[in-house]
Amino acid sequence: MDALAEDIRVHGQLQPGRAVERPDGTGYYVYMGIGRLLAVKQLFENDGEPRSYYALLDEGLPFVELFSRSMSENLKRRNLSVLEEVRSFYLASQKADEDEIVAASAKIGEEPSMVRKRIVLARILGDKLGRLYEVERGGGPVSHSSWGTWMSCRR
Repeated sequence: MDALAEDIRVHGQLQPGRAVERPDGTGYYVYMGIGRLLAVKQLFENDGEPRSYYALLDEGLPFVELFSRSMSENLKRRNLSVLEEVRSFYLASQKADEDEIVAASAKIGEEPSMVRKRIVLARILGDKLGRLYEVERGGGPVSHSSWGTWMSCRR
C-alpha cells in the first residue's frame, strides 16, 4: 500500500476507479480500484492531500457483471493474495449464488473447480475474513458487510 500511495503522491491518480451508486443514494460503492482508494485515503489522512478520488460511475449493471469486472482487473495483479481472492468470493457469495459466481469467473478464464474451492474456503472462514484482510492490508478496520468498499462521499 505504501508503494502505491507514494506513486500517487508523485504522479497523481493515473487510473480512475469504477463505482456504482449506493442503493440508499448517500454515496458510491467502489468495485474496481479499491487499492487506489485506500492509498488516496492514506495520503489524505497523513498529509491532507489529495482531497479527491477519481472513479467512473457505472449504472444499471447486475451484480454478477460488477464481480466479473472486478475479478478481471484484480486477477491481472501479480501480488493478489489468496486471502484477497477468497475474500472477494466470500463477499460475492453474499449477493449471488455459487453458479452465478462460477459463470462470471469462467468469463475471465477462471477454472470452475478452483472457484468452487475458494467459495468453500470463504464459507469456512466466513466473517473472520474481514479481520484477516485488515491485518494483511496493514490498515484500519475495513468493513466487509458488502462487496467492495463504500466511498464516503455525498451527492
